[in-house]
Amino acid sequence: MSSLIQLARSKFASLRITGPDQKGIVAASSQILDKYGCAIMKSEQFTDPTLNYFYQRSIFHPHQTGASFHQDEKLAIHHEINQLKDRFGLDLVNINWRDRPKRMAVFVSKYDHCLVSIVSPTASYINVSRLTFSIAISNESVGDSIATRGKGT
Repeated sequence: MSSLIQLARSKFASLRITGPDQKGIVAASSQILDKYGCAIMKSEQFTDPTLNYFYQRSIFHPHQTGASFHQDEKLAIHHEINQLKDRFGLDLVNINWRDRPKRMAVFVSKYDHCLVSIVSPTASYINVSRLTFSIAISNESVGDSIATRGKGT
């Protein structure tokens, strides 16, 4: 199984930070996550040199594989991340715990095999339990019953 698929199926969160660039932001945010035993799966940073503006996105999960974040851990991490925002004068510090299903629109063609693959609860490459199918758009009626079955999954 590819690492991207494993990442999509894991219980992880994302941290986004934006604000004026300065030394220590990456180290401070990493130390906060480490303090709570989080494992950083992926981290990306970019600085716009003309604006001197910093952007960061980190994907992380609890130290135990398959575990999820407890509410008290979320509150503590959130509190310390907000202190980081104040300390560095950042514009945005946001944690997405990914504990709500994503809403998804599906475009359906007259060939229903792709839609069946997406809606199927046994699809090996997508976790449909983390999705809510909000709308199916089609100019054919072939996939109506399939899309309706998947709606609200």
